[in-house]
Amino acid sequence: MNTFEVKIGNNLFQTYFIECTQPNTKEDFLQYLQIQNIQIYANPNVLNEVYESFTIDNVRTLNEHHNQRSSNEGKKIFIIEALTINHEAHNALLKMFEEPTVDTHFFFLIPRVDTLPDTLKSRAHIIYEDHKDNILGYKEAIEFIGKSPNERMEIITKIIAKNKNTETSAPLRDDARVLLDACEYVIRENTKNIDTDTSWKLGELLKAKKYLSTPGASVKMILEHIALIV
Repeated sequence: MNTFEVKIGNNLFQTYFIECTQPNTKEDFLQYLQIQNIQIYANPNVLNEVYESFTIDNVRTLNEHHNQRSSNEGKKIFIIEALTINHEAHNALLKMFEEPTVDTHFFFLIPRVDTLPDTLKSRAHIIYEDHKDNILGYKEAIEFIGKSPNERMEIITKIIAKNKNTETSAPLRDDARVLLDACEYVIRENTKNIDTDTSWKLGELLKAKKYLSTPGASVKMILEHIALIV
């Protein structure tokens, strides 16, 4: 089985940041799109661009394509390969992601997803390459998911207490994001076929990451919700 059939599944979300340091990662990803009956070559609905540094000018060009109607009412697929995404591009991408068009999907292939700001990661699914030891919070996420809901609540209480019971602090938000990203990885890794229930859980994780970037949002309430569903 193609690894991206597990990592992404059949139900596409809007945006993905894919860690890509090995040639076979891109090859597997393109093969996955073809498995999904998405013709990646000679297809006006598919844009594949390669950049050394992805800039705000590149975002503007991408947004122009994004706002154009698709050919034959098919899915619009944007594959962006970049060594870096600069700061100005981060902010412009955020605005574009907040105004998506129907059946449009973005895939960013970059060497290090952990270098992205939390605001961007909160609006996308993160796909890591297969090297568990390098994934922040991996072991903790394994433990968290394996616990009962009550035991997960105890873990959350400890996370909040570690951050001096401040439910909106930046360090707490960072701890929460690491846990949510790692939980997403673990769920995908341990799911052979992403069914409706798993897809719903992944959607809730994405919502939780979005809420984390909302000023004043209670991190405790966000984590408690996830504790009840994973």
